[in-house]
Amino acid sequence: MTRPTQPICWTFLLLGCCWLVAAPPAEAQQQGYNRGDRVEVNRGDDWSPGTVTGYRGSRITVLLDDDGSHGDISADMLEKRLTRSYFSSDLRPLRSEPAAAANSPTRSPPAMRPAAPPSAQSPFDLAESTAESRTWKDQSGRFSIEASYGGMNGDKVVLQKVDGSTIEVPLDKLSDADQDFVNSQSEASENPFAVAPSTRPAMGGNSSQQLRVGDRSDAKRIVPQSFTEWTFVPEGAPPAKVAARSKPVSLGSIPDSDPFFEDVMSCDLSASGDRAIVARKQGSVGRDEAVYLEYINLTSGKSLGLCPLPPKNEVLSVDAETGRVVYGEVEFGRGATELTIGELNGNQLTPLVTWEPYGAAQREHERRIENAWFIGDGLVMTLGSHNNALTLWDATTAKAIAELPVSMSFGDDDVTISPDSRYLALKTDKSIAIIDLDTQEHVASISTGEISAIFLDTIAFRADNQMMAIGFHQGILIVNLQTGKIEQVFDHSTHFPHSSLVWAGNLLLHRNAYVYDWQRKILLWELEGLRSHTTKSSLKNGLLCVVPKNHDGPPVLRTLELPSPAMIAMQEKLGAPEDLIVASAGDRVSLKLDIDERVISAETVRQAVTANLEEAGYVVGDGSDLVVTAVCKKLPSQTIKINMGPDRFRARPEDIVERTITPHPSSLTLTYRGKKIWGHGNMGKPGMTIWMDENESVDQALQRLTTPNGLVD
Repeated sequence: MTRPTQPICWTFLLLGCCWLVAAPPAEAQQQGYNRGDRVEVNRGDDWSPGTVTGYRGSRITVLLDDDGSHGDISADMLEKRLTRSYFSSDLRPLRSEPAAAANSPTRSPPAMRPAAPPSAQSPFDLAESTAESRTWKDQSGRFSIEASYGGMNGDKVVLQKVDGSTIEVPLDKLSDADQDFVNSQSEASENPFAVAPSTRPAMGGNSSQQLRVGDRSDAKRIVPQSFTEWTFVPEGAPPAKVAARSKPVSLGSIPDSDPFFEDVMSCDLSASGDRAIVARKQGSVGRDEAVYLEYINLTSGKSLGLCPLPPKNEVLSVDAETGRVVYGEVEFGRGATELTIGELNGNQLTPLVTWEPYGAAQREHERRIENAWFIGDGLVMTLGSHNNALTLWDATTAKAIAELPVSMSFGDDDVTISPDSRYLALKTDKSIAIIDLDTQEHVASISTGEISAIFLDTIAFRADNQMMAIGFHQGILIVNLQTGKIEQVFDHSTHFPHSSLVWAGNLLLHRNAYVYDWQRKILLWELEGLRSHTTKSSLKNGLLCVVPKNHDGPPVLRTLELPSPAMIAMQEKLGAPEDLIVASAGDRVSLKLDIDERVISAETVRQAVTANLEEAGYVVGDGSDLVVTAVCKKLPSQTIKINMGPDRFRARPEDIVERTITPHPSSLTLTYRGKKIWGHGNMGKPGMTIWMDENESVDQALQRLTTPNGLVD
């Protein structure tokens, strides 16, 4: 398979959202379709009746009639399933009203209801109570409930029931004893349940406002820059560490779900470390899998209950600090066209605004979104699936602030946002580009030397933005962002490409299990029981929040201080990094050869390796704990089949070519008392992919890959 060599063009945009009153588009007016009109919709082989409810750009929104096939679901879910957008060419006036619909009032479409506007106060500004549950009674004494006190929301008392759900009861409806209890709580000198006014940008609007199509017309275009020297000065400071929450929290049981097939989609931790939001997918086979959100109060160690997303919707981004969630409807694995920002309050998700970032595009696939990210207050970044755009939006106006063009092959794993949302890093063909999200400018490019961007996978900013870690197929690059230089190439046997990589202070956490001390070039710690590609985690301000998959029941959320005091003590015990050096100039090194004389003489290899070691300052001699082993073998010739077609998984006979190769695997390794500490080259066999250089033919690549790898250079 040929490696892509075309340069990557990149673009990014900021988008905002709001509800605005809009007149019907001219196209819709010309076709004579108004709100309330009865129409028929072309759905392939047949026409389905429905009612025009509004307009979305050049398309018309239709609420299809309920044919009774959706089963017993709520009116809200039914409304969501039946609402679709069409071009006017897909509609025609209703020719005749179906008899069943005319005679049965139960078949009338449910009333359209806009997303509810947010309250003036943020539910996340209401701290959850850590008080024990007590019995509450009404004025008559006939009704009671077990719940804990959660503070006041205006003139209503917030009560958290034992099942995690939250209710609000007017104070004057409670018994006199309960009112006295509430008043005593309110009179405390420091009321932890007081509601503070929200400082976040408002979203939503009144019921007359329409779905907004994203406006990209005034977006600032971020232009790639060329840099002759490193001038970038990263801004950022080490965050304050938050206290660890040691109490594990059992998550709720998803209804009608098999835990074995459940997936933990994401886990997001607030910067304050007192709350987390977990997204999980229902475990089922042969039917749609619902997605559930769950808000966890880490201070009290309680879950506030499960909150289902609308059917077929998936979570794209979560901000546990504000309780906001970006989600959208996904069909058959294709990206959403509309995004909704909602606010999670306990087990209730309130939609704030819905908009189409790329709704102005003419083709449906160009309107689809691959991913979305929260970028600070009121800002959302989206990546289009086929429109070659990374876009930053103002979520309060539905206007794009900036746009960065990207290539068709650009994916959501090619971009990383710094923990403080100040910088954006993305892969280009020859470097890592850094974008300042405050100024929307390309401010630096990190050269990766001979390592092409195609080999890079995970990118991670350190919390203070002074360092960056870049994973690739042979290890981890450590980059100093104050100089733009690669300080170290770290590798360990536990490293696995395309796996999670985050900073924990000045350490690195890989695959949720391995803690690397890159300065000492060691695996410092291993976290047992967390290594799994299904484990989801979030690490902020020295606190790791992790949710491992549990095949036998609901998962358990755990938190861990990272780096932990024990890890810091271990570093101090080990001493300075230079104290761990096992080989340095002046040391004696022994030489061991395993050479096939048909390829090259052992004496030639001995002289070349000895000369290189002595040039580096080592003394070559027998009896040393340090041993350099040189290997060169000639393997039997073999015939291999190569798929030259475009599909690596479905090769056609005409795509297959045969070549005869004679592999010559060779390697150099350095061991200390029998343990490998360095190596170059390998003894591998032909693999699944032939990585080709630019303008190189298959035969040239095979010649390069099967020739001894320059042991005498």
